[in-house]
Amino acid sequence: MRNKDSRAITTNMQIVPLNRELDESVFSEALPIIEKPHGDNTEQTLQVDLLDAKYPIYIDFDLAPKIAKFLKNNSLEDRALIVSDKHLAARYGYCLHSKLQQEGLKSHYHELCGGKGNKTIFEALKIIEVLEKNNFSRDATLIGLGGGVVGDIAGLVASLWYRGMNLVHIPSTLIAMIDSSVGGKCAVNFGKTINALGAYHHPIANFVDLRLLQDLPDREFNSGMAEIIKCALIGDQKFFDYLISHKKKIRSRDQLAVRKIIQRTIELKERHVAGDIREGGKRLLLNFGHTLGHAIEMSTQGTEENLRHGEGVSLGMVAILNICERYFGLQKDLVKEVKGLLEYFHLPICFESKEYGFCRGPLLNTCMKMVLRDKKRKDGELRLILLEQIGGAYVKSCSDSDILEYGFESVISA
Repeated sequence: MRNKDSRAITTNMQIVPLNRELDESVFSEALPIIEKPHGDNTEQTLQVDLLDAKYPIYIDFDLAPKIAKFLKNNSLEDRALIVSDKHLAARYGYCLHSKLQQEGLKSHYHELCGGKGNKTIFEALKIIEVLEKNNFSRDATLIGLGGGVVGDIAGLVASLWYRGMNLVHIPSTLIAMIDSSVGGKCAVNFGKTINALGAYHHPIANFVDLRLLQDLPDREFNSGMAEIIKCALIGDQKFFDYLISHKKKIRSRDQLAVRKIIQRTIELKERHVAGDIREGGKRLLLNFGHTLGHAIEMSTQGTEENLRHGEGVSLGMVAILNICERYFGLQKDLVKEVKGLLEYFHLPICFESKEYGFCRGPLLNTCMKMVLRDKKRKDGELRLILLEQIGGAYVKSCSDSDILEYGFESVISA
């Protein structure tokens, strides 16, 4: 267990102790990167065991037929509502709809736009109206087909309808495949508050169809890489080394390399979430980069060039790494190496406020106001996720505005 007295810290930040098992675990040894002997197109199944919930995650190409058979064999009612991003209708949604019907399932279809501006309770209510109008029972299945916004809305609706109906995730973006579809979180924004209205509701299965990544724009793929790099930083030195040594293959979307990093990231997230569904301890570490990143993301929202979630996380991680280097002795070479990896995937490590139509001073002030609304705050203090080495993340409570201001100032220029 880390001892506060062993650190040369002169700020008013305090360690929040986590459970000893997590502090002493070595993820690289406990969960080595899996080298599968079979070919690229062999289906892989991860059995997620979060103690509070257990479900399979299927990873393969062209999973629509398998999804239909899974629902036929595992649902008490033969009805399903597909909630799909409208951009996926022609290249996946209609095919899935047809496959469900071929298996004898009564399939309904509802489209929505997957942009951040639609992550609202009003979009959720539209889906609830469809469920009510068509008299869906809780034994029917709601299928979320899309990125993080669609998955969050679908998950929240599934948690609310009759206090919980069946849910299946088909994430269509890299960030949704490895992050938002795993762990049970589901929420919508309200006003300027991210994920203000939400719940915890787990799917009965996740289907990671790698075919959906083939047409994913580079910016969206790179956004997902921010979350993958985050998981490596907090959990596994060997995985971070793998990202460094295989970065060219990953950026070119080599099938085997991409499959490996998706699987490994899900494994690491499962390890952090298991037994801590409500973020009382080790799951908090998954918020590395998110506290400041969310503040930057929301403070720039509404401009022509919104930050993607992963881009906000990238900026948040760099801000925290800069804080760790200046105040807590994190090695400068490590910070430089992480920044280099983020830049390789075209992720921002700083930005000019004028690019988003802001003056630096007012934007910094807005970021400070937004960060104080962070959902992880406790007793009036923020709980920051810091890093002392790769695989060595820890939580500190913070009420020192100078430290927070330095983090924002280090990534936001005029």
